[in-house]
Amino acid sequence: AAFDKAFVVDCVPENHPGALVTGKDLEAFCRERKIAGFSGKAKADLVALIKREAPEAVIFDEIYATFLAMAQRDGRKILKPKVAEEVRQAAAAMSINEHLAHAFSGGPSEVSIFWRDAHGIPCKARIDKLKPRTLVDLKKSDNLRGRSFADALRRDLVAYRYDIQAEHYFQGYAHLYDFAREGRIFGDCPLRADWGSRIADPDSIEFTWVFRSTVGAPICKGVRLPRTSPVLNRARREIAD
Repeated sequence: AAFDKAFVVDCVPENHPGALVTGKDLEAFCRERKIAGFSGKAKADLVALIKREAPEAVIFDEIYATFLAMAQRDGRKILKPKVAEEVRQAAAAMSINEHLAHAFSGGPSEVSIFWRDAHGIPCKARIDKLKPRTLVDLKKSDNLRGRSFADALRRDLVAYRYDIQAEHYFQGYAHLYDFAREGRIFGDCPLRADWGSRIADPDSIEFTWVFRSTVGAPICKGVRLPRTSPVLNRARREIAD
């Protein structure tokens, strides 16, 4: 219900059979109905001509203009059908995994942190889902070689240097922890006023990647990384460099 309130699937010609979509469709319609004077006209002029001579014609541009006006009126963002389906499939795959069913429920989403590091360099991070004891980040895995999903995830972690992301976010979280106690929070926060005192301290926080397979079976798997993991030593040095 929350998803449908915030988003709407884009209006596409496939859902309106018989509608005139392209300039060639409009010309063919004029030819079929023996409407004179259509040759060489721009699309907008063809639409005006057809509306005058055959007002019963269904023109996709008019349908889409109404769709856009309604989406804007309702404050809904437009998603392409393929993207919307991907979102629903991902949500369904996670909901049937008992370990991940609540990974993206509760707590604020897309929490942005802005800080300056020890050298005064401006930094930023955006946490997909902030939980009391872990930072949750959603990833896709294109396991095109047909490896086991666990093996594919390990390879992705190395190939895309996700350890750098985790370390950078851990550093940002240390600032978030302080900002929460100082009241330096901007924008709508869905949590109770004392949430800053209820989250884990920076040394106890964990990072959790939720991987979703984009090919084959709709598999989801979580990978946890504690703040104290030695895996982060290399990332810490490279960030400092």
